[in-house]
Amino acid sequence: MQKIHGIHATIDRSLCVGSGPCFVLAPQAFGLDQSMKAEVLEPEEESEERLLAAAQECPTQAIYLWRNGDSLYP
Repeated sequence: MQKIHGIHATIDRSLCVGSGPCFVLAPQAFGLDQSMKAEVLEPEEESEERLLAAAQECPTQAIYLWRNGDSLYP
């Protein structure tokens, strides 16, 4: 069942070190690409709580979340 929270995510790949909290905490929203950097998959498939936890656990704060043009994180 798809979540309807309207959260969009981006990753600043210049900051990403591929350490993993995002794709461990929200595996449907984030993955690891061939460059060993995180990539956005399907954020709508994860709960709002998991998305926020994944962004907060990023050691380099490379994940940005927003809804309706308003920043949710950071």
